[in-house]
Amino acid sequence: MRRARPVVVDPRTLARYPGRYAERPVSLQDGRLFYSGGAYPASPLTPMTKRLFEVATEPTARVRFDEAGAGHAARIVVLHSDGTADQAMRVNELRRDVTSAP
Repeated sequence: MRRARPVVVDPRTLARYPGRYAERPVSLQDGRLFYSGGAYPASPLTPMTKRLFEVATEPTARVRFDEAGAGHAARIVVLHSDGTADQAMRVNELRRDVTSAP
């Protein structure tokens, strides 16, 4: 896979994505999304489109946010370079944006 060519995503769109998707938290920190896939620390996500992001620490992996109508994303799909994909349904929201942390 080629490296992402970042695009600008509206902050209101990004705000719909933070939450817990099965055991995979997604957070919004200082206007940027972070993804934690299991036991690994949170990694920045680089936007390729408004719904598709490259995982910075694993640039051959992509995270796609699927929405169920207007509002928050209902699931994520993690796309791997070998053609496999894992999906995780949203189980709750992460409410804290660490931009406001002391």
